[in-house]
Amino acid sequence: ELGGSIVLYFPKEIPKAKITELFKSPIDIRIFDDEVEITYKELKKFYSWEVNDLLTSLFSLCDLDVLLNARTNMNAKILVDIVFYHYNDIYPALLFEGDNMEIIHKLHADISIDPY
Repeated sequence: ELGGSIVLYFPKEIPKAKITELFKSPIDIRIFDDEVEITYKELKKFYSWEVNDLLTSLFSLCDLDVLLNARTNMNAKILVDIVFYHYNDIYPALLFEGDNMEIIHKLHADISIDPY
């Protein structure tokens, strides 16, 4: 079982209204001392042996132009957060293929992989 999300971190000085206007849909904004965090898109309980399948599905939910705008014009840092649950020492293939790697590179995104 896999899960994943696209998380953005904005500098604290970016107005909350500007962030919500960019995404044009209700988003949960968490404000910390030095940054603002939002989870843009999320997939839970995704069943596949390959992380690449998760990434393909997750990126298909995203408007890449919005993400690039956030990164370029609002100084957002983008994180691709991947979790997998291993119940019997069976692990998914941690494979990142061409199309998904191009998106990750284009977004200058970081990747976090958390096994549970």
